[in-house]
Amino acid sequence: MIALNGTRTQEKRREVHNNEPLPALSVMYHVSDAWKLFANYETSFGSLQYFQLGQGGTGDQTANGLNPEKAKTYEVGTRYNDAVWGGELTFFYIDFADELQYVSNDVGWTNLGATKHTGIEASAHYDLSNLDPRLDGLTANAGFTYTKATSEGDVPFKGRDLPLYSREVATLGLRYDVNRWTHNLDVYAQSGQRAPGTTSTYITQGTADGQFGDIPGYVSVNVRSGYDFGEQLSNLKVGVGVKNVFDQQHYTRSSDNNSGLYLGEPRTFFVQASVGF
Repeated sequence: MIALNGTRTQEKRREVHNNEPLPALSVMYHVSDAWKLFANYETSFGSLQYFQLGQGGTGDQTANGLNPEKAKTYEVGTRYNDAVWGGELTFFYIDFADELQYVSNDVGWTNLGATKHTGIEASAHYDLSNLDPRLDGLTANAGFTYTKATSEGDVPFKGRDLPLYSREVATLGLRYDVNRWTHNLDVYAQSGQRAPGTTSTYITQGTADGQFGDIPGYVSVNVRSGYDFGEQLSNLKVGVGVKNVFDQQHYTRSSDNNSGLYLGEPRTFFVQASVGF
């Protein structure tokens, strides 16, 4: 191929063909109308995307050893829900045979190899009017997720945390419904993350270019109020709110084309509107 400036570029014709069975099984036992027990198993398959095929490698060959992602997910848990409160507790285990990871512009994508993800998810909601009738319309909710995701197999970072995920994520919220109004107060928190790089050294101190090093956790508070005009105005719904009320500064890291530090969303005011047809 010849570019507009006359430079010759080797033509690439890369193809990948996949044919994979994806078995899945779900079982649920109804202890009562409100209480259920469940277990799930599924196999997932992520084919290579166009940009993953194109980066790295030589000629018609993709980057060395680049394979589609394959994973097996196991879940077991319980769920309860009645007119007053509800909750769910789930234990999960995800076994990746070949997890994809971006290395650099030159190398492109590569297979991180075997990884495992174990954890627990819990959530609950409660109708506070059960405590006092004056709290009618007020509902509290909370959620917590703990995940441990590590590299496995014969790799330098075996047993260490994978990049760019939080071990702990928690949410807490209040919702108040009165007439056509809905008011929400939500708190989101996540623990720190890792960005260790891809060399033989697991980097924890921030690098000068901002690409690698630990990322601190943060807490964000959001508020929103909305009004439903109902059928007389085509179910028009209008909402206003503030994200990150206390302007908590947080950031993440990137090692892709636009590598460096990226600030998270600052305090943001927003207006929303929707109409039903």
